[in-house]
Amino acid sequence: MKHVPVRNADVLDHIFASAGLTWKVYVRIIPNQSGVTVVWTFIKPDILSDGQFEKQLESFDCEIALWKKALEGRRN
Repeated sequence: MKHVPVRNADVLDHIFASAGLTWKVYVRIIPNQSGVTVVWTFIKPDILSDGQFEKQLESFDCEIALWKKALEGRRN
């Protein structure tokens, strides 16, 4: 995975790469009253069927949990 950080803008865009497939993942961190809301945007690559894309998204659950842990650690 290659991260594309923009430190002052609360942007954590990165490029997901797996099994010869790559696509951009757009992540924004938005302040709210109790902390932040993190918004992930996934755009399906044309070469994947809907079913294949859904299967790939399942693997992001682990990645999102790791990002959450890292971001929460950054606050402390």
